[in-house]
Amino acid sequence: MKSTALTWGDRTKSVANYLNMFCFANLTAAGYFAALSAYYYPLLALSHYYMYKLVDNVDLDDPEACKNTFMTFRYFGYFVLLSIIVGKTTTKEAEDLLDLLDEVGEDLVDEGD
Repeated sequence: MKSTALTWGDRTKSVANYLNMFCFANLTAAGYFAALSAYYYPLLALSHYYMYKLVDNVDLDDPEACKNTFMTFRYFGYFVLLSIIVGKTTTKEAEDLLDLLDEVGEDLVDEGD
C-alpha cells in the first residue's frame, strides 16, 4: 500500500482539504435530509475545521508526525458522531418525547399519592 502523500506529491494538503470540504458538504446534506436540528451544523463545521487544522499543520516529510496526525483523525470521527447525536437529540420530536415522559412521570407520581 502506498502513501497518499507520495501519490499526490506537492498537492497532498490541498487534495486532502478538498476531500474534507466534499465530506463536509455531503454530511451537511445528510443532516438536512435526516432533519437534524440546527445544533448539528456548527458542531459539524467545528469538526471539519479541526480536520483542516490537522492537515494544515502536519509535516509531511516527518513520518512520525504523519503517523501521529493519522492516529489523531479518530477524534474527527468522534466529533462528527457527537454532532449527529446532538443534532438528533435536540430535534422537535426528541423534545416532544421528553415532554411525554415528563407527563407520564407526573401521572405516576399523582397516582402514588
